[in-house]
Amino acid sequence: DAGGWRGDVGMKKAEMPRVSEHRRVLVVDDELLIRWSLTETLQDRGYTVFEAEDGKGAVLALTSGAVQPDVVLLDFRLPDSNDLTLLSRIISLVPKGRVILMTAYGTPDLAQAERVEGGADDQREAFGDR
Repeated sequence: DAGGWRGDVGMKKAEMPRVSEHRRVLVVDDELLIRWSLTETLQDRGYTVFEAEDGKGAVLALTSGAVQPDVVLLDFRLPDSNDLTLLSRIISLVPKGRVILMTAYGTPDLAQAERVEGGADDQREAFGDR
């Protein structure tokens, strides 16, 4: 396992027309079913999707130059990260992209801290119980 990221997953492209100017997405989540669901949904809509199962894999993918996403979907609680340090690092590695923080463990403190890091909105969306 090369740091917990898989570039081969995002290499196939769907036949559907593009729906956005943002075409490359990095999905960072330790739960395989969530990564799979997001990847399948985004690929079906024409996005190129890359996956990382942990923070180390995400940083490796971004610093190696192998992945240059327009959007990063980042799970807040990962086996190797459960604070805003990883969020800050990824924001710095993707200066022209967007980073969307996902969590099933949202708190007002987390929402406030995320806004300080440059987030615009607090969109409370449940992906499922953990």
